[in-house]
Amino acid sequence: MQKWLGRSDVIYVRYEDLRQNTAQELQRIVHELTGQTLSSEHAKTIVDEFSFERQSGRKPGEESKNSFLRKGIVGDWPNYFSKEACEIFNYYAGDILIQLGYEQDHSWCETTNMILAIGR
Repeated sequence: MQKWLGRSDVIYVRYEDLRQNTAQELQRIVHELTGQTLSSEHAKTIVDEFSFERQSGRKPGEESKNSFLRKGIVGDWPNYFSKEACEIFNYYAGDILIQLGYEQDHSWCETTNMILAIGR
């Protein structure tokens, strides 16, 4: 990730932004890739066609562990880390999580471990 940050020839897409305003994000991405404008109506049609609900047959938050489209919600990823996986991920990617605004500091791993310990 470090070598891609700050480059002007890269289009940054965050899942959180896609979930918050999918049609607007799609319009932005199309414009950045092609220079063309995607109409709001066309963007909405695409969003409806490829929504989590339509693709999975479930509402966001309804989990299917056997599906590629697991849950369709933002911010659930740390809940699936073991203590060891959390520590390894934090070691290799903790700084980038902070730079990208996903976490404020490295304490997220301690909090995640507490959530995992409570859930067991």
